[in-house]
Amino acid sequence: MTGRHAMTRDRSLTTPSRIIPSKSDLQGSRMDIDSIRQTLIAFVENAMGVAVSKMEHKRDSIGFSRMIWTAEVIDRAGKSKDYIVRHDDGNGPFSLITTKSITHEGRLIDALFKSGLAVPEIFAISDDGASLIMEKCGGIADFNEAGTAKPALTRSFAACLARLHATDSAVPTSATDGPAGLPGDLDEYLAPYRQHCRPNSIIDAGIDWLRANKPGAPSKRVLVHGDAGPGNFMFDGDRFIALIDWEMAHPGDPMEDLAAIYFRTYIRGGGGDILDWYRPYIAASGQSYDAGGIEYFRFAQFCKAAMLAELFRATASPVNEAIFAAPLKRVEASLRWAQGDTALLDEMGFPPIPVRL
Repeated sequence: MTGRHAMTRDRSLTTPSRIIPSKSDLQGSRMDIDSIRQTLIAFVENAMGVAVSKMEHKRDSIGFSRMIWTAEVIDRAGKSKDYIVRHDDGNGPFSLITTKSITHEGRLIDALFKSGLAVPEIFAISDDGASLIMEKCGGIADFNEAGTAKPALTRSFAACLARLHATDSAVPTSATDGPAGLPGDLDEYLAPYRQHCRPNSIIDAGIDWLRANKPGAPSKRVLVHGDAGPGNFMFDGDRFIALIDWEMAHPGDPMEDLAAIYFRTYIRGGGGDILDWYRPYIAASGQSYDAGGIEYFRFAQFCKAAMLAELFRATASPVNEAIFAAPLKRVEASLRWAQGDTALLDEMGFPPIPVRL
């Protein structure tokens, strides 16, 4: 690797002492699902001035994100309309990452919507900061269903991402490395992981490597989505509708989003050749392509996912232990890659980052 993100392959292992709260302490007092439903119905009706006819809950099968509800309402004209309600019930890792609150996410999306970016419209954020109401965008998010529209959609997605990275100063993008000296938002995951989770030697080794091999600062920090890629935008046929799921957004290096695209392409499948995503983005954004930077932030993505899994283990009950093996194995594969051994990454279906476009 050469250039701004050139890095050495050394790492040291440290495991700081931690005080681990009990799971019951982390879970606190939570409302049951019916109580949450009634609370959200009242929130939507008061905020929107409509009657809610149905409130349905859907949660990601992995369970690392926040609750998503669909509110079917009857407006003043007697017509039916749907809204999306996102709610933090305290039962997930993002509940422990205070910098990534519902309020922060909602205000960010609102600012981006007002700047003209293709994102859902935000209608209300609850006074307690636990819930928000947003537009229910049409279309679907499953890129496996895009068929022959994939080339057009990847180009539209790339243009939207390039516009995000060029967002004007109305949306804050200033940031520095965190207290642990890690780039991007890694510290925001590391702090609650250290506080709430039992030590894990694989994750700790990954964090040590990321700290020891930190890349140089980008020429310009941008607002990165943090989880960009297939599955996190809505589309209808070949029409791109909106970027969604902004809870991981933060100021950082644009190569972070290219690493996120890689992560989602090879985790979710259906994304095709990674260069089909990278080439239109570089053309639309004018950014320099930095394979070393993408490699670093791929490693960081794997570590974030593993820390989120451990935070989920700390907060959720009951826990399906099967979901924790893959995130840790990806970090282990990255540690081997850092020593020049790509066999485990290859076995898991993660090809090399292209050296050039």
